[in-house]
Amino acid sequence: MSLLAALAKARTEEVRKQIDAVATTLANEAVTVTAKTAGIIRRINFHDGQKVPAGFVLVELDAGESQAKIDEMRSAVENARANLDRANQLLSTNNVAKAKVDELKTTSAAAEARLRAEQAKFSDYMIKAPFGGKIGLRNISLGALIRPGDVVTTLDDISII
Repeated sequence: MSLLAALAKARTEEVRKQIDAVATTLANEAVTVTAKTAGIIRRINFHDGQKVPAGFVLVELDAGESQAKIDEMRSAVENARANLDRANQLLSTNNVAKAKVDELKTTSAAAEARLRAEQAKFSDYMIKAPFGGKIGLRNISLGALIRPGDVVTTLDDISII
Protein backbone atom coordinates (compact mmCIF):
# COMPACT_ATOMS: atom_id res chain seq x y z
CA MET A 1 0.00 0.00 0.00
CA SER A 2 1.36 3.29 -0.96
CA LEU A 3 1.61 6.32 1.23
CA LEU A 4 -0.90 8.21 -0.90
CA ALA A 5 -3.56 5.53 -0.52
CA ALA A 6 -3.45 5.86 3.28
CA LEU A 7 -4.11 9.62 3.20
CA ALA A 8 -7.57 11.13 2.96
CA LYS A 9 -8.79 14.64 2.37
CA ALA A 10 -9.48 16.57 5.62
CA ARG A 11 -13.11 17.40 6.35
CA THR A 12 -15.13 18.93 9.20
CA GLU A 13 -18.07 17.28 10.89
CA GLU A 14 -19.83 17.38 14.24
CA VAL A 15 -18.72 14.92 16.87
CA ARG A 16 -21.26 14.10 19.53
CA LYS A 17 -20.48 12.60 22.88
CA GLN A 18 -23.28 11.73 25.23
CA ILE A 19 -22.60 11.22 28.89
CA ASP A 20 -25.22 9.73 31.19
CA ALA A 21 -24.79 10.81 34.79
CA VAL A 22 -26.75 10.94 37.99
CA ALA A 23 -27.19 14.47 39.37
CA THR A 24 -29.12 16.35 41.98
CA THR A 25 -30.76 19.69 41.35
CA LEU A 26 -31.66 22.12 44.08
CA ALA A 27 -34.38 24.73 44.10
CA ASN A 28 -33.46 28.34 44.79
CA GLU A 29 -35.46 28.13 48.03
CA ALA A 30 -37.12 25.09 49.59
CA VAL A 31 -39.02 24.72 52.84
CA THR A 32 -41.22 22.26 54.66
CA VAL A 33 -44.29 24.23 55.67
CA THR A 34 -45.37 23.44 59.24
CA ALA A 35 -47.91 24.71 61.74
CA LYS A 36 -46.82 27.19 64.40
CA THR A 37 -49.79 26.59 66.67
CA ALA A 38 -52.30 23.82 67.37
CA GLY A 39 -55.74 24.00 65.84
CA ILE A 40 -58.44 22.38 63.75
CA ILE A 41 -58.01 22.82 60.00
CA ARG A 42 -60.92 24.96 58.82
CA ARG A 43 -59.89 25.71 55.22
CA ILE A 44 -57.21 24.48 52.79
CA ASN A 45 -56.54 27.05 50.07
CA PHE A 46 -54.12 25.14 47.82
CA HIS A 47 -53.83 22.00 45.74
CA ASP A 48 -50.82 19.83 44.96
CA GLY A 49 -48.47 21.41 42.41
CA GLN A 50 -50.05 24.88 42.59
CA LYS A 51 -47.86 27.96 42.17
CA VAL A 52 -48.43 30.50 44.95
CA PRO A 53 -47.09 34.01 45.65
CA ALA A 54 -45.28 35.00 48.86
CA GLY A 55 -47.73 35.55 51.72
CA PHE A 56 -50.45 33.36 50.19
CA VAL A 57 -52.66 31.86 52.94
CA LEU A 58 -52.22 28.13 52.49
CA VAL A 59 -54.25 26.91 55.47
CA GLU A 60 -56.67 28.55 57.90
CA LEU A 61 -57.09 27.07 61.36
CA ASP A 62 -60.16 27.57 63.54
CA ALA A 63 -59.41 30.76 65.46
CA GLY A 64 -62.79 31.40 67.07
CA GLU A 65 -61.45 31.60 70.62
CA SER A 66 -58.62 33.92 69.62
CA GLN A 67 -61.03 36.14 67.68
CA ALA A 68 -63.28 36.37 70.73
CA LYS A 69 -60.30 37.42 72.86
CA ILE A 70 -59.41 40.08 70.31
CA ASP A 71 -62.97 41.42 70.37
CA GLU A 72 -62.90 41.50 74.17
CA MET A 73 -59.53 43.26 74.19
CA ARG A 74 -60.70 45.85 71.65
CA SER A 75 -63.54 46.71 74.02
CA ALA A 76 -61.07 47.00 76.89
CA VAL A 77 -58.87 49.34 74.81
CA GLU A 78 -61.87 51.51 73.88
CA ASN A 79 -62.94 51.66 77.53
CA ALA A 80 -59.41 52.55 78.69
CA ARG A 81 -59.15 55.30 76.07
CA ALA A 82 -62.55 56.73 77.03
CA ASN A 83 -61.58 56.77 80.72
CA LEU A 84 -58.30 58.50 79.85
CA ASP A 85 -60.08 61.10 77.69
CA ARG A 86 -62.54 61.87 80.51
CA ALA A 87 -59.71 62.15 83.03
CA ASN A 88 -57.78 64.50 80.72
CA GLN A 89 -60.85 66.75 80.46
CA LEU A 90 -61.23 66.75 84.25
CA LEU A 91 -57.52 67.46 84.66
CA SER A 92 -57.88 70.72 82.73
CA THR A 93 -60.37 71.89 85.39
CA ASN A 94 -58.35 70.40 88.28
CA ASN A 95 -61.14 67.92 89.13
CA VAL A 96 -58.86 64.88 88.97
CA ALA A 97 -55.35 64.20 90.23
CA LYS A 98 -52.46 64.06 87.75
CA ALA A 99 -51.51 60.70 89.30
CA LYS A 100 -54.92 59.29 88.28
CA VAL A 101 -54.38 60.46 84.69
CA ASP A 102 -50.94 58.83 84.66
CA GLU A 103 -52.46 55.60 85.99
CA LEU A 104 -55.11 55.65 83.24
CA LYS A 105 -52.40 56.25 80.59
CA THR A 106 -50.59 53.15 81.83
CA THR A 107 -53.83 51.14 81.87
CA SER A 108 -54.62 52.22 78.30
CA ALA A 109 -51.10 51.39 77.05
CA ALA A 110 -51.24 47.97 78.73
CA ALA A 111 -54.62 47.20 77.15
CA GLU A 112 -53.26 48.14 73.71
CA ALA A 113 -50.19 45.93 74.24
CA ARG A 114 -52.37 42.94 75.24
CA LEU A 115 -54.45 43.50 72.10
CA ARG A 116 -51.35 43.56 69.85
CA ALA A 117 -50.07 40.36 71.50
CA GLU A 118 -53.36 38.55 70.87
CA GLN A 119 -53.44 39.81 67.27
CA ALA A 120 -49.95 38.35 66.79
CA LYS A 121 -51.18 35.00 68.15
CA PHE A 122 -54.19 35.22 65.84
CA SER A 123 -51.91 35.50 62.80
CA ASP A 124 -50.48 32.07 63.72
CA TYR A 125 -53.85 30.57 62.77
CA MET A 126 -53.11 31.50 59.14
CA ILE A 127 -50.34 29.37 57.64
CA LYS A 128 -48.79 31.43 54.83
CA ALA A 129 -46.24 30.82 52.10
CA PRO A 130 -42.96 32.44 53.19
CA PHE A 131 -41.96 32.99 49.54
CA GLY A 132 -43.44 32.40 46.10
CA GLY A 133 -43.07 28.96 44.63
CA LYS A 134 -44.60 25.61 43.79
CA ILE A 135 -46.51 23.59 46.40
CA GLY A 136 -45.69 19.93 46.95
CA LEU A 137 -48.01 17.19 48.16
CA ARG A 138 -50.64 18.02 50.76
CA ASN A 139 -50.14 16.19 54.06
CA ILE A 140 -53.28 17.39 55.87
CA SER A 141 -57.03 17.02 55.70
CA LEU A 142 -59.92 19.34 56.42
CA GLY A 143 -61.14 19.05 60.01
CA ALA A 144 -57.96 17.41 61.29
CA LEU A 145 -56.16 18.58 64.40
CA ILE A 146 -52.75 20.00 63.56
CA ARG A 147 -49.99 20.58 66.11
CA PRO A 148 -46.87 22.75 66.03
CA GLY A 149 -44.30 21.15 63.76
CA ASP A 150 -46.81 19.01 61.83
CA VAL A 151 -45.98 19.05 58.12
CA VAL A 152 -48.56 20.78 55.94
CA THR A 153 -46.74 20.58 52.60
CA THR A 154 -43.49 21.58 50.94
CA LEU A 155 -42.80 24.75 49.01
CA ASP A 156 -40.05 25.13 46.40
CA ASP A 157 -38.97 28.21 44.47
CA ILE A 158 -37.92 26.63 41.20
CA SER A 159 -37.48 29.91 39.32
CA ILE A 160 -33.73 29.23 39.61
CA ILE A 161 -32.39 25.67 39.74
